Amino acid sequence: MQDAWTRVDGVVRRATRVIGTAGLLVLFVNACVVVLDVVLRWVFLAPIDRFSDVSSVIFYLAAASCIPVVTAEQRNITIRVFGGLPNRRLLAVIDALAAAIVAIVLALIVWQVAVYTRELSENGRTLAQIPVLIAPFWAVVTVLLAFAFLVQLFVLAKHLRTALGYAPVGSEADAAEASAL
Repeated sequence: MQDAWTRVDGVVRRATRVIGTAGLLVLFVNACVVVLDVVLRWVFLAPIDRFSDVSSVIFYLAAASCIPVVTAEQRNITIRVFGGLPNRRLLAVIDALAAAIVAIVLALIVWQVAVYTRELSENGRTLAQIPVLIAPFWAVVTVLLAFAFLVQLFVLAKHLRTALGYAPVGSEADAAEASAL
């Protein structure tokens, strides 16, 4: 039987996968249009007019949509200096500390992106060649990054549970994590 933490973990992972998949799909469509643009330039000397303008904001959206899933799956780059320690609780404390640092960094990123988005909105900035406001695109990026921050807080809570002895450590935790998928 799954506990509430495992069920919430499964929901968070599924939601972030959907968001990440949507972002990668948008990036794939963008890449296909880039190939079409290159072929049209090469064969007909007729590029897709103003495509590069739209493409520039698509990359930010696609990248931001992948961050929540990387956070939920804990697939970020990790250097385990103390990985060989026999005390699993101490490792859980170190993981919790690392998760707190990642949460702080994500919070700072969200804050700065929100400030940038507000400035874009206040200045009425548009794409270079098309009169489309940039701020709404960056607002979506901000929301995606804020969601990644919330996911990281959940990851931190899971590590704290383990460090405080409220969750299994080691292979039992890995089995519970696998069943959440």
